[in-house]
Amino acid sequence: MDPQPSATSPTDIDGALERGWSGLRHRDWRQARDAFQQVLDAEAVSAIAWEGLAIAALCLDDAVRSRSANERAYREYLERGDFRGAARVAIQLAVHHDAYRGESAIASGWLERARSLLDTVPAAAEHAWLAFWKAHLDIHVHGEVAKGEPSLEDAIRLNEAGNIGGDLALMTRGLLGLMAISEGAVDEGLRRLDEATTEVLAGTLPNPQMVGWTYCYVLDACENVRDFDRASQWIEHARESVRAFGIVHQSGACRSHYVAILTWRGDYAATEHEIETMRRELGDVMPTYSAHCDIRLGEIRRRQGRLDEAAALLDPLVAQPLAMLSLAALALDRDEPQLAADLVERYLRRVSEGDRVRRLHGLELLVRAQIQLGSTEGARTALRECEAIVARSGTPLMRAMVCELGAEAEAAEEHLDEARRRFEDAIDGFDLTRAPYEATAARLRLGEVFLALRREEPARKAFEAALAGANRLGAGRLAQRAATALGSDGPGPANAARQVGVDAVSGFRGGSGLVRGVSELEGRSTPGNVLSAREVEVLALVAQGISNQEIGERLFISSFTVKRHIANILTKLDLPTRAAAAAYAIREGLAR
Repeated sequence: MDPQPSATSPTDIDGALERGWSGLRHRDWRQARDAFQQVLDAEAVSAIAWEGLAIAALCLDDAVRSRSANERAYREYLERGDFRGAARVAIQLAVHHDAYRGESAIASGWLERARSLLDTVPAAAEHAWLAFWKAHLDIHVHGEVAKGEPSLEDAIRLNEAGNIGGDLALMTRGLLGLMAISEGAVDEGLRRLDEATTEVLAGTLPNPQMVGWTYCYVLDACENVRDFDRASQWIEHARESVRAFGIVHQSGACRSHYVAILTWRGDYAATEHEIETMRRELGDVMPTYSAHCDIRLGEIRRRQGRLDEAAALLDPLVAQPLAMLSLAALALDRDEPQLAADLVERYLRRVSEGDRVRRLHGLELLVRAQIQLGSTEGARTALRECEAIVARSGTPLMRAMVCELGAEAEAAEEHLDEARRRFEDAIDGFDLTRAPYEATAARLRLGEVFLALRREEPARKAFEAALAGANRLGAGRLAQRAATALGSDGPGPANAARQVGVDAVSGFRGGSGLVRGVSELEGRSTPGNVLSAREVEVLALVAQGISNQEIGERLFISSFTVKRHIANILTKLDLPTRAAAAAYAIREGLAR
């Protein structure tokens, strides 16, 4: 649109202002920008024109111009003694610096400035909006629910006292839904968010900024509680709505949640495309999302088994809670359970006791870390808290994940039949909620349990299903483990598995695999017959000089179980070191 001619009279200025606000109402952002600029080009002292220009510029993804216009509006309002106007703009500057740029200290300064200004004027809508935006930043942006709750209560009270309604009433309902979910009332919270988002879908909320945040609330909640079916239903509506507004960066923010859905669905190629699109759409407007993109991509690389690449992306961002979780999972993949436990505990220190859903994300990894460390008591303690959270109102995927954790705990304590049942139930849950990576990993563990139960045929089927699933996903590490168990070349990434101890396992096809190897060793004599068949197996592999992790991979047990077996061997044979045990095995002819 060509710029309007400069206004030179009060009538022209008033007309330009009206065109500007009309442009905002009708989503014609360029008309609004040009009309407000026309006022300012006429050298009119107009704080409201600067404020309108800031809104129009942000809708056109010009964040720098939006911020500078708001700063100018703030100064103009102050000079006129309009403290309500100055406070209103200060609040928007706080939201910009925190949610868009990650500059929470600067945002805090603007919020305090708005509070000081509003302390000098009678109660007005700006007081309620200040309380709301403070709650929004604490609860939604930072996930600090306990910190944001008092501000949300203030916003609701001030809204009711001033009978403000409209956007404010709807947005506070959305935050109440997020707060209910964090406290473990998942069903109640999701119902509130569904209601708020339905109002947006019905077109009752004209403010594009509010529309964008409302969709972010429901999608963020779905990701937190892992209700990806619900998220899939909302995501297309969200993207259609923000596309209708023509605001590119809002589409990019919705794209972030779509990335989470695709990651859990195992569509990694589509996920990477979405991440790169998000970088383009949000890079200049919301630079905080650059780190978010790296974390999302790091998690994909971890699931693909490209662990070094995952670490390179995630390590610089360890201070971010989401990165802490991916790094803890990465540490478990690398058989570094103590590092994983340390990262999880660091994460949990950042999450309030009352934020039950976010705690669950860390506790899940803590259970796994404690099992790898050999602390069944620690694992059981964390597992009980997980079960309590999910029992209140967990989603199907949350229940499947906790079921799998229970299976891991049972397997660690060698309650193999119960572990088998729980792994089977967890796999059913993962399949029904379309979580293929989790289903594949659980099938691997089920195969290992079947093997420990000496049930060769079910073990073979579980490993074959895991191999097929891993190859479909492109999850190289899982494919290697499955192919190693089968002793087969397998397609795709599994080809490398033959280099990871396959010959020692021999596979099921030739009938000379692990099951037969155990039976051959059971009759072997040891001093006083003090070693179990499994301990004899472990001792034979120790004599070959291989690590606990590789022993575990060959015998389909965890590295912490290997460590426990070695400790038992040293005690039973009264040997001081691992090297002494290896020498003993060679001397006794146990080395293979």
